[in-house]
Amino acid sequence: MGVYPEGQDGCPNCYKCLLIVFNIILGCAGAGILGFALWLRYNSGYFQDLPDVENTSFEAFYIGCYILMGAGGVIMLVGILGCCGACKESMCLLVVYFVILFVIFCGEIGGSVWCYLLRDDLGTTLTDEIDKWVTEKYKDDASIQLAVDNIQKYLQCCGAHGPHDYPDSGQKVPESCGRNCTVAVGVCTEEEAIREVGCQDKITSLVMQNLMVLAGVCIAVALAQILAMVLAIILCRYIWLDEHYDYESCSTI
Repeated sequence: MGVYPEGQDGCPNCYKCLLIVFNIILGCAGAGILGFALWLRYNSGYFQDLPDVENTSFEAFYIGCYILMGAGGVIMLVGILGCCGACKESMCLLVVYFVILFVIFCGEIGGSVWCYLLRDDLGTTLTDEIDKWVTEKYKDDASIQLAVDNIQKYLQCCGAHGPHDYPDSGQKVPESCGRNCTVAVGVCTEEEAIREVGCQDKITSLVMQNLMVLAGVCIAVALAQILAMVLAIILCRYIWLDEHYDYESCSTI
């Protein structure tokens, strides 16, 4: 960058370096999200065993994976665009970068507000769906069996409300709930025996425990985006001043 009029010198190279570093981090984050989404969708283990979208209630899972892929790709491209705009000192690229980042920011705000307003309905829908999985779909749907078994093993729970959900719906308590043995006489340990806690309570507790973490991450991302937009505006201003001052200097010769 050139020499600025008196009082307008500032530190443009500092802003330029900050914007480049930030967008390198942003691009890496986007690549990480994209890679994680690809792993979720095409992992050779559990997730790949799920049936095709057309034949299962796991459509929401696949849609979520594709949304994550798209978001990761967009974030990575935005990071590359920001780096190119800062390196080339291109006002056009920086303006496009600012607009895209602003649209993403507005979408995140809108999505956050929507989730907050519908938080009770979303929680009710989740618990109702788990109840249907256990009492209505587990017996005849292999994909539901796979999902429920993994949930019960991972969260150390059984059924929607407890192990009684299975006999109440005409089913045998699955092995993923634990062994049908007596802890008191030392036949098995408490960890090996059938869990008495329902998965609804476990999932609700897990969600509540992570709400503050999620909120903190969202706030950090929003602040980072605001910082990036401010840096882009400041850098655009310095580029305009550089070009304008050079033009004014030439016109006076």
